[in-house]
Amino acid sequence: MNEYVENRIFYYCVLNAISDNRANAEQTRPNFFFAIRIGNKQVCSRIKDFQDRILQSRGRDFDKRTLIDARKLHFTLGVLTIGNTSVLRNVLNAMDDFRATAASILPDGLPVLHVQGVGSFGKRVVYAGLRADAGRDRLTEFVDALRRHVASAVPDAHVELRPHAWHLTMQKATFARGRNKSHGNSAVVDPAVYRNMADHEFGCERVDSIELLSMAEQDADGYYQRYARLRWPSDGSCTFECVRNSVSARVSRMPATPRLLFAAPDVVATEADAGLAHSVPLEQLVARLRGWNDRLVMRIDECVAAVAVIELRARLVRNPTRPDP
Repeated sequence: MNEYVENRIFYYCVLNAISDNRANAEQTRPNFFFAIRIGNKQVCSRIKDFQDRILQSRGRDFDKRTLIDARKLHFTLGVLTIGNTSVLRNVLNAMDDFRATAASILPDGLPVLHVQGVGSFGKRVVYAGLRADAGRDRLTEFVDALRRHVASAVPDAHVELRPHAWHLTMQKATFARGRNKSHGNSAVVDPAVYRNMADHEFGCERVDSIELLSMAEQDADGYYQRYARLRWPSDGSCTFECVRNSVSARVSRMPATPRLLFAAPDVVATEADAGLAHSVPLEQLVARLRGWNDRLVMRIDECVAAVAVIELRARLVRNPTRPDP
């Protein structure tokens, strides 16, 4: 069997599968999130001190861009996808409808946040935590209820429902990706820097609102663009405030256009005519495609159909030869 040709055929199958999978994934990739902003000067100052500690431990080679700007410090409560104005308005309506439930879960308003401890998500993120107390328990109950409510009311928003992990990101190594691949580990923080900081106190934050924010847009004050908020005035009620009710072109996402897994059979025909295809056993190619199935989220019946087309084209070719490099 001509290994070059076998790999060439497999390449076309996988290339199309990857293209389709990325297109579909892009439509549901989160671009909005619920959050609580952190703006207390003491908390921000102590976080800055910790970030300076990271810089001192790494020296000049550390990628400073991975340190989170003090203007953007927040606790993420949940992420979702809002691809157009219609979905946005449905999410806004769901938030408005949630006011009574929010007030019943948090009748005294949002609890004081005790920012405490340092942890990490592997090598990607270093974060400050939230002290485990009754206030955090009530807030977790609220967050879970809000996400479930919006997910049920607006399925197209693709609200993430996995168990919530309280974290205030202080450094994010993934921000360095694609900017300078030569940096290597210049954005990775040595765990020794925060090994003894599990109970480190950053301070307390008093807040009165939870906001819906855009990941891709920035407000005039340097924070994320606000679209709406649930707010607790001093009387204990919960109010809804809409800031923006339409999605900008920057974050809008058009629905994916359905297409076949193997969209260009003429390419295979051209390869066959050029003597580059080969009669590869169908079972072997299907087995290889099955191995990719979990990662590419491919429908196996489409894989079989694609391979069948290739097999028919390849059978037309006799004595295939490998082209000169």
